[in-house]
Amino acid sequence: MALTSEEKKKIVQENKNNVGCTETQIALLSARMKKLLEHGQKHKKDFSASRCLSKLSSRRKKFLGYLKRKNKESYNKIIKEDKKLKKGNKVV
Repeated sequence: MALTSEEKKKIVQENKNNVGCTETQIALLSARMKKLLEHGQKHKKDFSASRCLSKLSSRRKKFLGYLKRKNKESYNKIIKEDKKLKKGNKVV
């Protein structure tokens, strides 16, 4: 369920070509989580994908906590964009 290089490039370009910034890392994790959610709906007994999804979710949660401490405006922007992942699907 890895992202293709074109998908990664698109996400990085949307985030000002800065691969290492927290916002880009969160965007990459979110995109990968969406792919795993789609995969999980088709393959309900794929427990390794489920475990990977929980690991990605915890990494994303740690990045969001860091971003909340360092840059509150950017944190609020990301949360508004990802309400679906934050509340609707019970991922985080």
